[in-house]
Amino acid sequence: MLFLFQKNTPRELKDLRPISILPALSKILEYIVKDQIMNHLTINNILPVEQSGFREGHSCSTALLNVTDHIFRATDSGLCSILVLLDYSKAFDTISHDILENILMFAGFDISAVQFISNYLVGGQQRVVLKNDISNYINTNCGVPQGSVLGSTLFSLYTSSFPNFLKHCKIQMYADDTQLFYSFHPNDIQNSCIIINSELETLRRISLEHSLRLNPTKCVTMLFASRVKYAQLLPEVNITVDNVQLEVKNEVKVLGLTIDSDLRFNKHISNCVKKSIINLKILYKSRHILSEKLKILLCQSLVLSVFNYGDTVYGPCLAQAISQRIQKIQNYCLRFIYGIRKRNRVRHKLMNTKWLDMKNIRLHHSATLFKTIILNKSPQYLYNKIRFRTDHNLNTRFKGNLTPPSHKTATFERWFSYNMPTIYNALPLPQIAVCQLFQKNI
Repeated sequence: MLFLFQKNTPRELKDLRPISILPALSKILEYIVKDQIMNHLTINNILPVEQSGFREGHSCSTALLNVTDHIFRATDSGLCSILVLLDYSKAFDTISHDILENILMFAGFDISAVQFISNYLVGGQQRVVLKNDISNYINTNCGVPQGSVLGSTLFSLYTSSFPNFLKHCKIQMYADDTQLFYSFHPNDIQNSCIIINSELETLRRISLEHSLRLNPTKCVTMLFASRVKYAQLLPEVNITVDNVQLEVKNEVKVLGLTIDSDLRFNKHISNCVKKSIINLKILYKSRHILSEKLKILLCQSLVLSVFNYGDTVYGPCLAQAISQRIQKIQNYCLRFIYGIRKRNRVRHKLMNTKWLDMKNIRLHHSATLFKTIILNKSPQYLYNKIRFRTDHNLNTRFKGNLTPPSHKTATFERWFSYNMPTIYNALPLPQIAVCQLFQKNI
């Protein structure tokens, strides 16, 4: 086993995350088994729509798009929203093998398949190797190996029934990362907190029945409202898990993206800018020995790629000044590649590198994602937000005829529900029905 630090300065065992070092042949077999399991789960619609973890057509970005779109639409309707980010203590390590076997049987797996997975999990042993020191073997009586191919899939199946127990709140899941969100009228804040706490208690109880324990010290809450309403309602937010009041934050990292209560992603972009500048400074030390072609590749892979993650989520939400900060990083890269001085123009060099500017890169990523959603009709929670102008004629679905939603406020420009038809309808090549060809030609 290998231990990863969950904190910069770990002091206790709980600050370490164990990762199982598995044989290469074992992983090859796991990939084969995983494909068969996912095929069965997909055909029979066993996994909940809300589960995005390690499923084809799903990603952290699609999960975040669903959450932010719900919040934006609620804000446009004059509602406020509360988002609760849940954390499970050692989630993958505490799965009950007996309960998992029963879930597999209930999901329609053959007894031989259940026995195969049981043999994979039960009776295993683990030990820790630290330099020249080797611990004794211990038996693994529960859990799935972290770092395995099958572990995340089995966990998703293990928790697949959880959304069924919620009556009022919406839930979004990515393996063990779970977000609960609820929208309400500003005058109904106290009753809304009661509803959310009731749903959280239900989820806590169901989790315990599945040998999973919520960690209230790591669960946090966010409030989304207009600036005036935010200041008024913040003192009244009282969300608890296991009788522990959760901290209300205005900035939280969710699935790798730092979200703020304004949904402007300023902190996330600031972090990306700092990281990209550090990487570019490292490259500058070797600028005299690097060829132009290699400089282009290094800037693209080490500097500009920092902004790629989640850009389909944060892209439409950026203020102009923040968008310009991102573009300046690309301009710095062009100066580095071609040795251009600070006061001289660099935009004309984009053609030489065959790059798009940063804004159009984000649009390209969004257009590709939107096309994929329409072609694959997945993830369902985003596909269901699309409104086709002519549903009776399938051929028109590739002619860019999508209907944007009605709106009341200026926040509509930041919705997924608005950007999806706006960007998709403007595409010059909507007739290409193969996603790889579409991505290449766009």
